[in-house]
Amino acid sequence: MRLVTTSKSRTLSGITDLTLLAPVKTGLIESIDSRSYASRAWLVMRTLNSLRLSSREAEPTPLVADLVDRVQAIHSFRVVLLERQVLLNVVFDGGWEPYMRRIWRDLGPLLDLIFCNCEGYLLSVESSFAAYAGWVRSAQVETEFFYTAAPVTVGDLQYLRRAESVRPAAGAPAPGPVPAPAPVVAQMLEQLLVEALPAVVALYRLSDMHPHDPRSPQAGDGGCLLRAAWRLLGHLDGGLADNKFNNARAAAISARMGSERAALEWFYRGEPTVRPTPGTSEWSPEKVQGGIIEPYASITHGCLVLVGLRDANAARALLDYLLAEKRLLSAAR
Repeated sequence: MRLVTTSKSRTLSGITDLTLLAPVKTGLIESIDSRSYASRAWLVMRTLNSLRLSSREAEPTPLVADLVDRVQAIHSFRVVLLERQVLLNVVFDGGWEPYMRRIWRDLGPLLDLIFCNCEGYLLSVESSFAAYAGWVRSAQVETEFFYTAAPVTVGDLQYLRRAESVRPAAGAPAPGPVPAPAPVVAQMLEQLLVEALPAVVALYRLSDMHPHDPRSPQAGDGGCLLRAAWRLLGHLDGGLADNKFNNARAAAISARMGSERAALEWFYRGEPTVRPTPGTSEWSPEKVQGGIIEPYASITHGCLVLVGLRDANAARALLDYLLAEKRLLSAAR
């Protein structure tokens, strides 16, 4: 007997696996530093991995590590270059579509920087979620076997780490509430620059192989690199992304020399514009299913029925049956 499934992912105890393979573009990049797309993809992934390793040792503010952590649903995330293909494997909490919406919104610039080297890839910033999810499904490969050690969510793991970090020693009094991290103030700008500059410089060194238009920094492969840099580093409160070129920052930049100054000037050329606030959709209560917005006054109890259907024909048959029963009940009244 052959088992057939329509899903290419595997889910175990609420944890899901996603694996995809994307073919790398052929030919050479049209830039000063001419190299193949595979070579550029390899160098980008090695740079990002090095930044993540170094950020683990940065104090007091972790930098690059925050990008994947901010999704708060990812157990593991790995990207591998296999000859002429890029392989991505992610293990995450919950279902496929809710996770993919968060990736499209929050992690898209990082994936754009990697997968812009692949044939047919749709940039997340230029595509609707439906189109982007369609590309992911087209590149996804079926997971035949999936194992995870325990049904513990990323949120559970973060809670356990916090609880362990504040556990008192034997005989010691219980600690008080953990204070919230202090906001970054202007006086800390120099320290933030000291921590962030190695990452900015490392990403800036990739700019020679990411062609860009000086008149439109957000366009092309150069735009992918700048957007990734801002998503990696621009979230630091009061630091790199706050009040562009204010006096303190201008002084810090002017004091820098050589590649550091050039890297900062490159970084701020790509500062993203403020996105407009989403509008409020209009809706009519008459078009919403009864009992959703307001309860029925005459109903105090209810039950939930889950029905499994083999295919679309079975769904149509069920609806026809329910409509026929409704007509019979109406006629009896």
